[in-house]
Amino acid sequence: MITVRYMQSGNKAAVTFDGHAKYGQPGSDIVCSAVSALYYALAIGLQKLAPGSVSTDGKMIELTEITPETKGAMTTVFAGLRAIAETYPDNVTVICPSGV
Repeated sequence: MITVRYMQSGNKAAVTFDGHAKYGQPGSDIVCSAVSALYYALAIGLQKLAPGSVSTDGKMIELTEITPETKGAMTTVFAGLRAIAETYPDNVTVICPSGV
């Protein structure tokens, strides 16, 4: 199971991606691929919207300043993550407030 967790403290946020979907064979798991694509879309998008305010390590994205633009990017990506979790509830869990 992949667990995606959003955490916020003041004007800072972190998103963690942990685990494996185990929907298909390694290297051809469509659920893992979908979540990975959204991880990279969020990481790259936030880096373009807030240069110098984002750090990533392949499993976590940290943002030191939430802006309306970065919140919009996070809201969009989390909508996609929630859709994947609804379709594959045995493989993906998303933990975050409803406003994101």
